[in-house]
Amino acid sequence: MNLEFSKLFKHSRAISDISPSGEYLAIAIDDRLTVRQFDSLKILNIFETKYSKQPEITEIKWSPNSKHVLTANYKEDKVHVWDAFGSSKNFVFGFEDQVQGIIYANWSPLGNAIYTFSEFKRNIFEILTISRTVLKNIFSSLNSRIKRIYTKYLFIDGISFHPKGDFLAVLQRFEHKEQLGIYSTISWECLKIVPLNTLDSQAVEWSTCGNCICVWDTIGNYNIQIFNSIGILKNTFAQPDNELGIKTVSWSPTGQFLAIGSFDQKVKILFNVTWKPISSFTLKQNISNNGTEIFSEKVKQSSNYTGNYPPEIKFEHSLSPVNIEKYVPSDLSKPIIKAGVCKLSFNSDGTLLLCINGKRF
Repeated sequence: MNLEFSKLFKHSRAISDISPSGEYLAIAIDDRLTVRQFDSLKILNIFETKYSKQPEITEIKWSPNSKHVLTANYKEDKVHVWDAFGSSKNFVFGFEDQVQGIIYANWSPLGNAIYTFSEFKRNIFEILTISRTVLKNIFSSLNSRIKRIYTKYLFIDGISFHPKGDFLAVLQRFEHKEQLGIYSTISWECLKIVPLNTLDSQAVEWSTCGNCICVWDTIGNYNIQIFNSIGILKNTFAQPDNELGIKTVSWSPTGQFLAIGSFDQKVKILFNVTWKPISSFTLKQNISNNGTEIFSEKVKQSSNYTGNYPPEIKFEHSLSPVNIEKYVPSDLSKPIIKAGVCKLSFNSDGTLLLCINGKRF
């Protein structure tokens, strides 16, 4: 397997983003935003953001139409929008929030708004102070207005947009009751509130076909609820024997299958007609079946390597059976917090499933 790499370009902490059209690349270099042609890597534009606190640029996001670039400095609680191909070197829109702070910013899928997450302390009970998260619609293409939607303290896992971008599902908790809020991304008004039968919901995910929404419960309670797009409960899939719970899920491209990865390295695939498992398997250290292709990532040894930049890597090809090398942490006094299936992703036609095991054997 041969992989071709371009020469190493100057950048800051690998902060970059590829445009949705796949034609352009935006890179952060200190306080400068550089826009390049993706194929030739030719520089198309350079902007001076003038952020002062390091790291100067902490986030880069392209607009859905690939015409504007969002930059943010979360230490300064500032967000700016730049015309990627305009002649002006000044930002076209900017805002800051010095009161509540900004920890994340991104475009809405329709490109008509920018939403940010802000964390601030609020006294919920008389003796307990916890952090809540606020999802805010900061900018509308029609007029500059602010819309605040209170969410659970789950950050980005607590929201999910409809595939077409018309609706937003938000996990919320009011008066100690779990609920799912469905909002319009045009008016940003709440369309429906759906009660949840969960102890402490962890994430929400809209299906790729847009017909279903799934919500799963906290660690220790293997429970996932599936609703249709208007909030009617279709099914609940629970495994009372599994004491570890669900870590991640992924919908197939057609929405026909739902893959569920748990903390015990097991993957179950549900069928959207019966909502029962049609397949299940465990990610193991020992790959025993014959003829499976294995690619192992290795670091190229070089006498000139100084450690100031990422080392070159190579992939060694082999065939199973194989035993994955056991990982031994350098500090045995610290627990290994990564465990379970941490990533699931279907290929474009839904025939293959990528599984990444967080446990390092």
